[in-house]
Amino acid sequence: MITISLPQAALLTIAAGLCLLWIAARRLRRARLLSAATAGTGAIVLLAFGSLFLGLGTSFHVLDTLSRESPIGDLSFKAIGPREFEVVARLDGLDGPRRYRLRGDQWQLDVRYLKWRSPVTLLGVDNLYQLDRLSGRYRTPESRPESELTTYGLANKPGQMLWELASRSQRWLPWLDANYGSAVYLPMADGARYEISLTTTGLLARPKNAAARQAAENW
Repeated sequence: MITISLPQAALLTIAAGLCLLWIAARRLRRARLLSAATAGTGAIVLLAFGSLFLGLGTSFHVLDTLSRESPIGDLSFKAIGPREFEVVARLDGLDGPRRYRLRGDQWQLDVRYLKWRSPVTLLGVDNLYQLDRLSGRYRTPESRPESELTTYGLANKPGQMLWELASRSQRWLPWLDANYGSAVYLPMADGARYEISLTTTGLLARPKNAAARQAAENW
């Protein structure tokens, strides 16, 4: 079964309308007024519908692009003590799964973000990111002992060099925003797993099992 997308239908309809418009012009030159008027009316109708389909297709494409989520990995947690967790990070940009020990009530993931500006974003070009750090955090500043602060750097040197090059070249690349950071944080819980995704505006984390959903709901 052949399926046609809305943009394809729009282009086909516009093409048919242009063909009818050409036929109407030829018939008008031959003084076939009634036939020319009929073809011209059909051309106008087809061009109008084609423009409508094209506008709808463009709107749907923009909405799809702006709401697109690209998963880049997940974080899994296991309680190993009071307000202490072992986290397994499976993230694009790391050389395989990594284990970390985090203290606190919540986890936080930070990235540096190469963000394309419009209209480049609307063309479907993916934004770039560089992992920065993973850290534990406490629900309130008052409950954070300085000795229990845990933070791990995730950046690598090749990525850092790319970032510095993009920052220095930004004056010649006005459609690229290199001075951009994004972070996401959610509660830690025994057995919880969160999926990390990249969107057009930054990071997004979603609970992927019952333990994570319960922790997020009780947050």
